[in-house]
Amino acid sequence: MQFFSPGKSRNRYLGIFYTRPGPDVYSDVNGGGDEKALWIANRDDPITDTSGSLTIDPDGRLMISHSEGKVIMLSATPTTATNLTAILLDNGNFVLRELNTNGFVNRTLWQSFDYPTDTLLPGMKLGINLRTGYTWFLTSWVNDQSPASGSFTFDIDPNGTNQLIILWMGKVYWKSGPWLTGYRALKYVSNEDEKYFTYTVDFVFERYTVSPSGLIQNGFDRNVVFGSCSNKIPNAECVKQVLPQCRAAKNIDCKAKCENDCSCIAYNKKRLSKKFRHDIQIFSLETIIMATNNFSSANKLGEGGYAPVYKGMLLEGQEIAIKRLSKSSGQGLVEFQNEIMLISKLQHTNLVRLLGCCIEGEEKILVYEYMMNKSLDFFLFDPSRKDSLKWNTRLNIIEGVAQGLLYLLKYLRLRVIHRDLKASNILLDDNMNSKISDFGLARIFGRREFEANTERIVGTYCFLFGGYMSPEYAMNDIVSMKTDVFSFGVLVLEILSGKRNNSCYHLERPLNLIGYAWELWKAGRVLEELTDPVLSNESTPTNEIMRCIHVGLLCVQANPNDRPSMNDSLQLPVPKQPAFFIEKAMVETETREELRNCSTNGLTISDIW
Repeated sequence: MQFFSPGKSRNRYLGIFYTRPGPDVYSDVNGGGDEKALWIANRDDPITDTSGSLTIDPDGRLMISHSEGKVIMLSATPTTATNLTAILLDNGNFVLRELNTNGFVNRTLWQSFDYPTDTLLPGMKLGINLRTGYTWFLTSWVNDQSPASGSFTFDIDPNGTNQLIILWMGKVYWKSGPWLTGYRALKYVSNEDEKYFTYTVDFVFERYTVSPSGLIQNGFDRNVVFGSCSNKIPNAECVKQVLPQCRAAKNIDCKAKCENDCSCIAYNKKRLSKKFRHDIQIFSLETIIMATNNFSSANKLGEGGYAPVYKGMLLEGQEIAIKRLSKSSGQGLVEFQNEIMLISKLQHTNLVRLLGCCIEGEEKILVYEYMMNKSLDFFLFDPSRKDSLKWNTRLNIIEGVAQGLLYLLKYLRLRVIHRDLKASNILLDDNMNSKISDFGLARIFGRREFEANTERIVGTYCFLFGGYMSPEYAMNDIVSMKTDVFSFGVLVLEILSGKRNNSCYHLERPLNLIGYAWELWKAGRVLEELTDPVLSNESTPTNEIMRCIHVGLLCVQANPNDRPSMNDSLQLPVPKQPAFFIEKAMVETETREELRNCSTNGLTISDIW
């Protein structure tokens, strides 16, 4: 029993291995005498360094502790028992026992045989405790190098048919038939307390293992005992899968239905079609799981409208950002395909680079270059972090976003409308250079197209106080190149002020940031009162700040025709009253000059039909 790292993984696990004495010992692949661990204590909760230790705490609980401070409980129930000992028995069972004063065993408090992983050893059970409802079952590894819980389980049929079954993602994949006829090694036991299958053999190295592909293998030679289900090897015990309702329809209809249902079995493609293969790498799910420590919460960077983002590290040491499409998202598949098609073709220093993707089972994952400094909102709206955003840094961020948008709206053969430009979608690299990310909601325009009506509104908008969404888009479903120009204007004003647009600023009446900036512009106080106080101690060029304010106000004009194009940067007209300008006081309040949230109705709109 020892800590080990399977294959090339950097994760550490506590496992039990078979060992053989003499010169015929098995090669030490995973750190033990056998090529694969028989039982793992922390398969879904690995540690990332070599500091792990197995201890019994003062409350009599068996645990794994390590330098990161996290404790992994094996026996979570405290006990008042004294004279405790943990020992690995000859049959592979690791037990926590209370001993009498004479050294004999008084009782067993915990045993690994009650928590099998992917291997059934002699004396283990597959079944159910009828009094407690606790079940004993096997769960496959994700792959040969990742012991995290996989897709296949080997279990007793919960419907009381006295047979063993293999489940794939919760669906019956194989069944043994009642009483397991033909498999003499396994014995069925049923009484008022339990019902289970078990076995005993004279040869101590005998074992049953459920493989990552759902096969039940016997012994070190990995001969398949049962569970083989394929077209080439018919098996009467394999369960026929239910075909989709489109079976009688045209093939193209069935294809379309299955491609939008990740659990569909009748129509499945291992490779992406040509339109989705644009010089991007296809990552396996096993690689993604290993890179993210099985999507550990410690690796989570944030969560967008339909996908959490995790930090990961490939085996060769490259850091990556992994965007995992939410399974509950109704709109996610469309946005996922959109991002693959779009970003794989886009190459610009101010756009986040797509490295690859993973489409496997129900998982749809995008792999991006990792941005060390996270997103703009991480710094801009945090009082303790915004100090690092000096004027030159802010100006560089604005110019970077402008260059990225100019590339999308002017220099491509087909124009790309982002539709969700906001501070959280502007990522920052290690030099604080800005990169536009998240193209899931983007819309492609031909060179002769200037505007279009959308079937649904998507983007970030705050009822009453506005957001990043242009008025013609929010109110009339009209999207154009000027849609992103409006969002850019809001973003510029936020960068200059360090304030969010979807909050209100009390002077004599409630105003959002756009309205507040407009009032200060008219009063001639915009430079002094709009600029982030963090910049007040700098020798900041006032002409640069005024020019950015000028650009920001022009970009948020109510009429799209009054907004400049992204390449207009010299002859700037005087701005008019901007969109979402709140003229009528909604509540009587005292005059304030501080930022205050007046509404909790800020949200990201995903569907408006």
